[in-house]
Amino acid sequence: MGFESRSRKSFLQRWVLIFLLICLDALEPSVANAAKQSERIYNAPDSHVAGFLNTEVVPESGFQADLTTGHLWYGAGENSSIFTNAILDSAVLIARPTLSLGGKERYCDSGLLSCSLLIEVALGGKFVGSRTRFFGALFQNSLAFDFESSGRLIWGLGGAVFSSREFNNSFDGYSDQFISWTNLAYDIPFSSSWSIGVGMSPSLKGLNQEHINNELIVERMTFASSNLFHLRTQFSFSDWVLSAGGALLSLSSNWSMWPIVEVHYRSPSRD
Repeated sequence: MGFESRSRKSFLQRWVLIFLLICLDALEPSVANAAKQSERIYNAPDSHVAGFLNTEVVPESGFQADLTTGHLWYGAGENSSIFTNAILDSAVLIARPTLSLGGKERYCDSGLLSCSLLIEVALGGKFVGSRTRFFGALFQNSLAFDFESSGRLIWGLGGAVFSSREFNNSFDGYSDQFISWTNLAYDIPFSSSWSIGVGMSPSLKGLNQEHINNELIVERMTFASSNLFHLRTQFSFSDWVLSAGGALLSLSSNWSMWPIVEVHYRSPSRD
């Protein structure tokens, strides 16, 4: 039972870190002031790409589809975007109704410095087999420093939580997972449509607890007990943005390599 529980925790930790990995879709190059209605810019590799770790938002009344993570974005305002995850939302087809909703606000922009706050929550339930309700949330705060042709430095803090509860009156059948991290990345633009970026995302704190057979099993993660190092290139053409590369993921003493593949379609309303 202990081995099975540790395997579940290891899987959940790995899942969260892999989710963070595939969200490395927008570690930006030099041009970042793309969200303002009066100065639409379309010649940067990630112009209008409102990813999780950057400070971009979708232009007002514009749309963006992330074909890798399944997120759909809409520009609700000049500095605000809302989004949902089509993959999670479609879980209703397998008798697991789920709804996800998120928002992103770019709350500062001085040219050299830009910053944003992103929050996403998901609610759902499983009504086949072991009936379970669950809750998940993710937040990410990012700061970006632009050095014009010298590149772009991004630093951020993020966290994610996932909790599940069975539909019964006992304390068995519940679990809680939490992990926090920090990001540090640098992107160098080589042209208006091509950039290369490197970065790392060490874990800060983490907690995993699971109640099984009247026993509460708790595991805590310490600073840098998990790390993610990535190298990726980004290319844009027309309304498409492509990212590709690789990442090295460490979880405790285990190491693994993961590909980075990102495909975005952006269709902003142009003046």
